[in-house]
Formats: sequence, structure tokens, C-alpha cells
Amino acid sequence: MKDVTLKRIRDAQATSHQIDENDIMWVVTVPGMAKDAAKSFMRKAATGAGMGGRHNLMLALEPEAAALCVKGIMKTSNTRA
Repeated sequence: MKDVTLKRIRDAQATSHQIDENDIMWVVTVPGMAKDAAKSFMRKAATGAGMGGRHNLMLALEPEAAALCVKGIMKTSNTRA
């Protein structure tokens, strides 16, 4: 998944500057009810898959991520909540 994502980003770039893996903030969503052990597992799995490390990997709770996504869509479409 990481390699496919990086390839798509690099292919879509309109500039000559190539993105480095360290330029990316990886965000992995976890269920809102996830216990600490599940969050730790997801962090280790993402790190093991090469998706960032201590400084460029973030876990986000799914309900919060969904709310931010909807807020962005509404802002883009000039619709008020």
C-alpha cells in the first residue's frame, strides 16, 4: 500500500521536486472505541509496513477523521453546517 501510494503521489506531481518519504505525514485511522493495545498494534503494523515512524505517523480516531472530512467537504462546497 505504501509503495502504491508513493508512486501515485510522485506520478501526480506537477513540479520537478520529488517528494521524499520523510515529507509525508501518514495518518492511520482506528475505531473510536479501540483500546490502547489495538492502537499500539496498528502503530507497529504501520511502522512495520514502512509507513512512517515516530515523527511522521499519526493515529486518528475514525469518528474524528470523518468529521474533519465532512467539514472540509462542506467548506469546499460553501455549505454551512
